[in-house]
Amino acid sequence: MIAKVMGADVSGLDAHLVEVEVDLGSGLPMFSGVGLPDATVKESRDRVRAALKNTGFQFPLKRITINLAPADIKKEGAGFDLPMAVGLLVADGAIDGDRLRDYVLVGAMNPCPCGFLGDSQRPCRCTPVEIRRYRSRVSGPLLDRIDMHVDVPAVSTHEVAQPADAEPSAAVRTRVVKTRQIQAERYARERVYCNAQLKPRHVRTYCEITKNIREMIERAIDKLGLSARAFSRVLKVARTIAYLEGKADIELQHAAEAIQYRNLDRRLVA
Repeated sequence: MIAKVMGADVSGLDAHLVEVEVDLGSGLPMFSGVGLPDATVKESRDRVRAALKNTGFQFPLKRITINLAPADIKKEGAGFDLPMAVGLLVADGAIDGDRLRDYVLVGAMNPCPCGFLGDSQRPCRCTPVEIRRYRSRVSGPLLDRIDMHVDVPAVSTHEVAQPADAEPSAAVRTRVVKTRQIQAERYARERVYCNAQLKPRHVRTYCEITKNIREMIERAIDKLGLSARAFSRVLKVARTIAYLEGKADIELQHAAEAIQYRNLDRRLVA
């Protein structure tokens, strides 16, 4: 059986999608990797074997061939260990390949070249042109596909030293697990598992909003320069916020909060 899992190779500031194809065949057990892997990638067998063993899975005792495509890009580092391991489990039938669609991508960047834009203590030295040029390194189509852009301000030493006054992680986890269960039950017939996976037809069915909310979102799109694709992202995030609050319907405050998570879509004022 063959399984395909997406990975990525990073070279400097450039990133390339890499398709990790895992084939399990008959014959003497062996592990072969092709597709211009470097020495670290070639050594992944022992790391993957140990990882599977320590997470309760069996390493397939079969003829394993792993192809990293495209073949004309050199693959470096241990970043392919995870997609290789997942591919092995899918090819061996240990996990359901459909579940692989449910993943989270988390990234971070400075707000500007100097890193102090919006800082209350240190002034930003960058011009609007420099900031636009810096942010343009992340393309608009890529930003459209990221559900939430969250501004994380710097924390002072005084704030770090203060006792934490926040909701316990256990309580947050309970709420998140309950929300995921709601989504799994509601979308059981749709072959999707969470709001992030909703397609346009699903959004129209499960993310219904009132006329007032639609008009508010449309005004935000015009004023902040949001794209049409971002409109769908806003609705899906608003749907999640409503579930987290235990609400069946998307309300105005849910949509307004979701719009606040589109910081990097907004036009820079010169």
